[in-house]
Amino acid sequence: MPSEQFLRLPPEQHDRIVQASLAAFAESGYDLASTNRIVRDAGISKGALFKYFKDKEALFLYVVEVSTGSYLAGLPGVVGVTVFDWVRATTAHKLRYIKERPLAYRLWARTAKEPNHPVYAKAIRAQAEQLKRLGWDAPAWDSGGTLRPGVTPEHIANLLKWIGTGLQEKFAASMPELVDERFEEVYQSVVAELDAYLDILKSGLYREEPPS
Repeated sequence: MPSEQFLRLPPEQHDRIVQASLAAFAESGYDLASTNRIVRDAGISKGALFKYFKDKEALFLYVVEVSTGSYLAGLPGVVGVTVFDWVRATTAHKLRYIKERPLAYRLWARTAKEPNHPVYAKAIRAQAEQLKRLGWDAPAWDSGGTLRPGVTPEHIANLLKWIGTGLQEKFAASMPELVDERFEEVYQSVVAELDAYLDILKSGLYREEPPS
């Protein structure tokens, strides 16, 4: 966590430090990112940086938290929509966010591709906790009593989590680090596969009547 001194900085100075750090980590990765570059681009001294953050790892985790938080803040609500429409809207939101903030995407892509890196692993766990705190698996998905008997919002949340984790593992290695033409192609293949799984969940695995 950053120091109270950092949190009391004027918003412009706070954002300048975060953006300088985001650029360094996104372009060079955690291990090779230079704190000399960060302080130069942020316009502060190295002594000031380490008054604000106890070490480079704390700075990295804070940058991931801020970028993830800004993404999660724009997620659509669950009230009044089906889970399938919500997932599709969330996917569209993620694509728009990535195009608007390519450095955040590049940082996430680096992290996802090296889940065994000790610092990246901490970032991944922290991101999962941020999502959990949103409470998006709330019973609002069944506010109209439309779920099949025996199916709970928790079942839905777990299914979506498992599908999302599986797709991330499948496509992580193929996702480009930059938001370019190939990104659009790979991302749309992820969306298409997600839609296929959602359609299976929506309609069920078996026919209502056996084939004649």
